Parts: sequence; structure tokens; C-alpha cells
Amino acid sequence: MRPRDLIELLLLSVLWGAAYLFMRAAVPAFGPAPLVALRLGLAALLLLPVMLWRGGLPVLRAHPLPLIVLGVPFTALPFMLLAFASLHITAGLVAVLNATAPLFAALIAHYALKERLGAWRAAGLAIGFAGVAALMWGNATFKSADGALAVLAVLVCSLLWALGANYTRKHLAGADSVVITVGSLLAASLFLAPFAWASWPAQNPSPRAWAEMAFLGVASSGIG
Repeated sequence: MRPRDLIELLLLSVLWGAAYLFMRAAVPAFGPAPLVALRLGLAALLLLPVMLWRGGLPVLRAHPLPLIVLGVPFTALPFMLLAFASLHITAGLVAVLNATAPLFAALIAHYALKERLGAWRAAGLAIGFAGVAALMWGNATFKSADGALAVLAVLVCSLLWALGANYTRKHLAGADSVVITVGSLLAASLFLAPFAWASWPAQNPSPRAWAEMAFLGVASSGIG
């Protein structure tokens, strides 16, 4: 691994790790649908010029259906589940539970796509699930009576992201990653826009909440 790769991975971990804290802080002010629609729409607008500069528009037009599928059930819905969960459990618990996404992805690749796990990978999966269980054990803090439902929501989110990762490998192999990102974000934000409009909070979010939303859109979903 090159030093640049390590630096980028560490930066990515900061941007994505902080997203759980910022979502937990902002979602009470906006509500799940408005926050997620704004976050994903802002990220799409940020990356759209990059995609156009890289000549990705023909690729975007060539894959409308796969990008819509990736954008709605595998992007919009998981983020909505995360936002809902953030209302009822702590950001730390959401982050730990969401760490199961790559574990689910490996299982799906093995059973659905017939990719061989091998002894070492199987052991790694077992250790990963055990680690998530150990971190949760005795530390699950629920903020409402819907805490158990929120835990289930995060696990479903992880499963959907795992399915989405395998769907991308199968149906969008070779496509520019920026095109895939912009297409899925646009589809997700447009799909959520009517729900965001219908559930917009009666009291306008505070400047701090807007700043938290901007961090989620620009830093976590855009730059990340």
C-alpha cells in the first residue's frame, strides 16, 4: 500500500465516521426525508461538474435503469433507515451496527455470485461479526421505545448496501465511479424530494443544523 493510499483511507474514515455524529445531531431538526434528500442532492450537485469534466454524460445516459435501481433501493432507502435509526439510538451504536455492511457483502458474493471465501476470509467474517456483537453487548443505549426497531433498521441498511455493492459489480462493471456516484445520488435525491417536501419541519432548522447538513452533503457524501 502506498503512503497516499493510507492517507486517503484515513481521511475517508474521518469523513464517514463523523457522518454518524452529524446525522445524529441534524436529523431531529430536519426529519429523515428532508435531511437525506438535501444531503444527497448537495453531494450530487458538488460532483456533477466533475463528472461532466471527465466526459461522463454519455455513460450516465447509457445506464439509466441500473443507476435508478442503485439510487432508490440501494441508496435512498438505506440512508433513510440510518436517519430514522439516528433518532432512536446513539451515533456510536449506529456506526458499530453499520460496520456489518462489508461482512454482508462478502456473504452475498459467496452465496449469490459463487465467489470462494476460503478459510482465512471465513475466519475474518466470523471475527467481524463477533466483534460487532462484542461492541454492542451491554452498550446498547436506546433513546426511545423504538430502539430495537432502530437496530433492525441499521442492519437492513447494511444488508441493502451489501446488495447494492454486488449489484454495482454485476451491472455497472467498468463504468466510471464518479458517474455511478452522481447517477445514484441524483436518482435518490429526486426520489426523496416529494417526501422531503411533504414532511418539511414546521420550524425552520437552526443555522447549526444547516451547517451539519452541509457537512454531510459536501464532506461525507461528496468528498468522501
